[in-house]
Amino acid sequence: MPIHGFAKEETWVLVSAPEKSDRASATIAMRDTPQTRALFPFSFRLFITYALRGNRLSVIHRVTNRSKEAMPFSIGNHITFALPLAGEGRASETRVSADGWQRLQLDSLGRPAGRVTSPPLLAMPLSVLGTERALPLLWSGFRRQPSVTLIQPDVGLIVVTQQSSRPKSDRIVAFNLWGNVDKGFFSPEPWYGRQNALADRGVVRLPPNQGFTWVFTADIRL
Repeated sequence: MPIHGFAKEETWVLVSAPEKSDRASATIAMRDTPQTRALFPFSFRLFITYALRGNRLSVIHRVTNRSKEAMPFSIGNHITFALPLAGEGRASETRVSADGWQRLQLDSLGRPAGRVTSPPLLAMPLSVLGTERALPLLWSGFRRQPSVTLIQPDVGLIVVTQQSSRPKSDRIVAFNLWGNVDKGFFSPEPWYGRQNALADRGVVRLPPNQGFTWVFTADIRL
């Protein structure tokens, strides 16, 4: 299995085309193929809808297990924002906050090290991510709906929020923060999974003929 799965390499089908309005949406879909079953021996369907409503982008993922046995998987998105926000000011002024307070510690190879820390994440300078070091925030560490706020004073902010059709889990990572101020990017990487997920039980186990829905939104206020 490739490090980021196989969906990004597959052929997607356009199910519904976008319309020209501020309430546009488009849906794409993929299904298992002989190539995917060589890596992942399950039958499934995956639909993703991108919906724009004013300044909010919603990305809705729907997975259906069409196999005769439980299907393990994790899901995530590398949505990335250019820095500085709106091309104004300095990227070094950008900060990130999150209500989440439980952070999974990784070893030098990016694997879970079996430790959880609970530092506050309030207006943390993005320079901390200067070497593109990941900061995984555990789903169970959020007091409310998991969200991350990217803010640049005097320019604006972006709030990324996620939810799923499953309850909270102390083994699931909700966001995997990474970026590089010098290179001018930041990815909150909303996620429902875990590093080394298949080997570390950090996956959804979807029963046969059942579905799973995962949604994240980005509210852009610039």
